[in-house]
Amino acid sequence: MLTVFALAGCGGAGRKPPPAPPTGSHSTPVSAPPAPPAPGAAGYRKQIGALGARFAARSARFSKRIRRARTRAQIIAAFGSERDAAKRSANELAALRAPPFVARPHRQLIHGLRALAVDIEGAIRAARRGQRRRLRALGRRFAAGRLRSLREITQAGRAIDARLAR
Repeated sequence: MLTVFALAGCGGAGRKPPPAPPTGSHSTPVSAPPAPPAPGAAGYRKQIGALGARFAARSARFSKRIRRARTRAQIIAAFGSERDAAKRSANELAALRAPPFVARPHRQLIHGLRALAVDIEGAIRAARRGQRRRLRALGRRFAAGRLRSLREITQAGRAIDARLAR
């Protein structure tokens, strides 16, 4: 359900390098060479990639736990671990020093992760109260990415990717 996290693809492991520029008849680039990366971009890309990989691993564990959950306590524990992973990732991200050209989407990503933790807390409350319909509805919204927090995370991740690709 909650394995969506745009940060996992944000400048990190598994990212494809940009295609080589087209060449002319004498193996010279047709377009101008790309601008050098902004100072700090490489270090930030590496750090955010590692952070995204950690969150993806945490979310994969959540997916397994929630599929195996049979009791209310197991469901609550699974959601609690995902909530904690979102909070931990937001805190780790807040500790990074983002280059100025990604500062705004960086802050947006932190906000989105914290909002996701709040959304997950709503699922935990529904599970504690035995509100199965509400829990299923929240689960469908999470799975479909129809939560504002998930949209914010996705939007910020794409913006960071685009700015790091320059």
